[in-house]
Amino acid sequence: MKKTALLMLCAQFGLMAEAGALPVNNSGYQGNAGYGAPAAGADSAIFEVLGRLEQLQLEVQQLRGMVEEQSQTIADLERKQSNMYSDLDDRIQLLSAPAQPAGTAPVTGADAAQTASPA
Repeated sequence: MKKTALLMLCAQFGLMAEAGALPVNNSGYQGNAGYGAPAAGADSAIFEVLGRLEQLQLEVQQLRGMVEEQSQTIADLERKQSNMYSDLDDRIQLLSAPAQPAGTAPVTGADAAQTASPA
C-alpha cells in the first residue's frame, strides 16, 4: 500500500516536472518532439528516487538493529555492574561486622598462654 501511494506521488511529481519542462506554443499544443525525452528522464528520475528510498529504508533498518544490539549490551552491562556492586557491598559488610559478640575482648597470644598455665 505504501509503495503504491509513493509510486503515485512520484509519478505525479514526475508528470508535473515533465509538464513544466515541455515547450508550449501559443496555440497550447505541445509538440511530440519535446515530449519523448522528458518522459524518459522523468521515469529514470522516479526510479532513481525509489531506489534511493529503498536504500535509505534498508540503512534505517540496519541502524535500528545496531541500536537494539547496543541497548541490549548496555542493559547486560548495567546488570553485571549491579551484581558486582552488590557482591562488593556484601564483602565490605562481612569485613566490617564484628567477629565476636559485643563486650568480649579478642583473645591474643599472651592471654592464651596465661589461661593455659596456672599461676
